[in-house]
Amino acid sequence: MLHEVVVYSLSGCPHCKALKTFLDNQKITYTNIDVGEDEKAAAEMIKISG
Repeated sequence: MLHEVVVYSLSGCPHCKALKTFLDNQKITYTNIDVGEDEKAAAEMIKISG
């Protein structure tokens, strides 16, 4: 079973950058969604994470 990795991030967030660096180093493919630039995505992230 394959899972798609989706990262909700902010451009200036050090934790987000560290996660994306880790995923890149592990050659894990992911979709990055910048919630600072997309209000709808930010609302979706809040709904998912509570």
